[in-house]
Amino acid sequence: MPEKNLPRGRIERLWHLGRLAGGKVTIADAGWPYDGDFLITQVRHHASPGEGFLSDIDFCSDSLPSKS
Repeated sequence: MPEKNLPRGRIERLWHLGRLAGGKVTIADAGWPYDGDFLITQVRHHASPGEGFLSDIDFCSDSLPSKS
């Protein structure tokens, strides 16, 4: 598991069954250090009364991306 000071986070989006733990998610236009490819660590699907079916996708990085 990556160190605590490396980029990690959670994305919530409409129902997305195609994402699985161990896969990859690419984030763009989020600003450094959150632009790039990240490892999916956990995916949870749930229903929200006002928003419908949602997927929470947890992600992390195993290294600090370069600033470019």
